[in-house]
Amino acid sequence: MHATIRRALPRRPALAGALALALSGVLAATAAATWMLPPAPNRPKDFTVVKRDGHYHLFYIRHDNSLPDEQTEKDFGHAVSPDFYQWQHLPPVLPVREGAWDDDHVWAPSIIERDGVYYMFYTGVTRGASGSHLRQRTGLATSTDLVQWNRMDAPILGCEDVPWAWCDTLSGQAAFRDPFVMADPLRPGRWLMLTSAQPASDPTGMVVALAASDGDFTSWTDLGPMWITHQSWTYNPIVESPHILSRRDSLYYLFFTTSSGQPLSFATATDPAAPAPQWTYRGRLGHMLGVDAHAWFASEGFRDGLVDYLLFVDGDRIEVRRIAWRDDWRFWLAQPEPFHVQRMTWSAPTTRAGQVVTLRIEATFWYQQVVRPEVLSIAADGSETPVDPASLNLPSEIPLTGGVTEVAWLVDPRPGAPGRDTRGVIRLRLPDRTCVSPDIEILPVQDLTGGGDPPPVQPSPVAGHDGGVGGEEAGVPVLRRPRGLFGRAPSLLVDAPAETPGRLELFDLQGRRVRTLADRTFARGAHVLVWDGRDDAGRALGPGLYFARLATPAGARTARVLLR
Repeated sequence: MHATIRRALPRRPALAGALALALSGVLAATAAATWMLPPAPNRPKDFTVVKRDGHYHLFYIRHDNSLPDEQTEKDFGHAVSPDFYQWQHLPPVLPVREGAWDDDHVWAPSIIERDGVYYMFYTGVTRGASGSHLRQRTGLATSTDLVQWNRMDAPILGCEDVPWAWCDTLSGQAAFRDPFVMADPLRPGRWLMLTSAQPASDPTGMVVALAASDGDFTSWTDLGPMWITHQSWTYNPIVESPHILSRRDSLYYLFFTTSSGQPLSFATATDPAAPAPQWTYRGRLGHMLGVDAHAWFASEGFRDGLVDYLLFVDGDRIEVRRIAWRDDWRFWLAQPEPFHVQRMTWSAPTTRAGQVVTLRIEATFWYQQVVRPEVLSIAADGSETPVDPASLNLPSEIPLTGGVTEVAWLVDPRPGAPGRDTRGVIRLRLPDRTCVSPDIEILPVQDLTGGGDPPPVQPSPVAGHDGGVGGEEAGVPVLRRPRGLFGRAPSLLVDAPAETPGRLELFDLQGRRVRTLADRTFARGAHVLVWDGRDDAGRALGPGLYFARLATPAGARTARVLLR
C-alpha cells in the first residue's frame, strides 16, 4: 500500500444584496497592491478567475487556519473587483453536501463560460467511513449569475475512468484532483481537461492527466498522461494545480505546482495536447524571474482582451500580475494598470439622423485618463470592419470626467452629413479589447419618408436561444438548448427564476412521450440536463427531431432537440 499523497503546499501563518453593492462600485477592502486577501481566519488555496459585466470574480478554496484540516475547505470563497485593486467579499458558494458524493471537501474550481452559462468544474471529496478522505472526483455545477450554482448529481470523471492511473477507491489513497478546463485552440469543438493523478507505473508520484470532450461536459475521453510533469523531469513527486496559458504566437505554457522549494514550474510547447517529446521543461518560475518564489503556488492564467495575467497564491493571499512577454519564451511580471474601463453602454439600442443617444463609460482610477475607442461596423455575418469615428460624427478621444462619463452623440441630419444615409450596426471597442460596447443600430433618414415613425427594428437573435418555443411568461423557467456547447449528447438548459417543481419530458414527432428527463424541484438558477438518447426503458432511439416540454405550476415551455 502506498502512502497517501496529500496537498503538500507552502503555508504562511497568518447574496444578491452583496453582489449589488459590489457592482455599484461601492467596494470595500481596498488594497495597496494587486492582491486579494480573504477575511480572517481564512487563507486561499486553488482558485479560478472569470470576468463578467466589467468585474473580475475570484472563486477559491477557503482554508480556515483555526480548524483542523478535516473540518475546513467545505466551500468556495467568492470575491469581486472592478480593477484587481479593490475587492468585495461575497457569500461563499458550493458548500459540501451531507450524504452526497462531495460531502467531505470541495477543491480547485475551474470556470468557463459558454452562451451566457458558467460551468464550474471542481474536485469533490467523499468522506470515508472512518472520517478519512475516501475518493477524489471531478464534479460540474452551472450558473447564469456566478452567485447561484446548481450541481449535477453525480461526478463526471474519476480515476476509474483513466486506464493508466492508479485508482484505489477503497482506501482513499489515490489522488485525482485539481481540474482545469479549456477550449482546444487547435481543434475547434474540442475541450481539454487537465487533472492531477498518479500513474499506476509509479504511484509514489503524480503526473498531469489529459482528457478531451467534444462539448458534452459529462463525457470525457482519456488522452494519456502529460509525462513532462512527471518527477523524472521535475525531480519532485507532487504535481498539482495544472493550467495552460497561451501566448498570442501560439506558444503554450503549462504551469503546475510541485513540492520543491520554488513550487511553481512550467513547460512550453506549440500544441497544448502535444506528447512529452514536444514539450520543453523550463524549470522553476522563480528561477526564470530571478525572485524568491518559495511561497507561490496554485497559479492561474487569465486573458482579458489582449492583456495576459498570471495569478498565484502567495501565502495568505492571491496575487495578480500582468505578463510582459519577451521575444523568446521568457516573460516578466508587472503590476496591472489601476485604470480600468468596466463598461461602455448606450442609452438606446438604435439611433438615426437627428436623434441624440448617450454613450456611458464607467471606469476606475479615471483621473486624467482618455479613452480612444475603436469604431467597428458589424456585418450580418458578424464580421467587423474598422470605421473612421469622424465619418459617424463620433469623437476619436474621450477625456474622462469621473467614475461615470457620459457623451452625447448626434448623427447629423443635414443632407450629405456623415452617417446621415448610413444603415448598419456599430460597436465600440478599446484597443486592448478589455471592454466592448453593446451594438447600436443606425437607421437611415430614408426610413422616415412618408411621415410617421421609422419601421420597427427586428431584434437580432440572442446567441444560444435557438430552439425555444413559447412566450416570456413571468415566473416560468427558461428552457433552451445551449448552442455551440454540447456535442453528440443532446442537452437542455433550465434557468429557473425561483425554486419551482418541474417535469421535463421528451416527445417524438408523433407526440408520443419517450423519456422523462426530470421530475423534481429545480432550485433557482441554471441546470443542465443531458439526454443519453434512450427512452424510459433504456432503449436507444433513432436519430431525428424530438421535442422537450417543461411543465411547472407557473406555465410550460417547449424546445426542439436534435438527436444525431
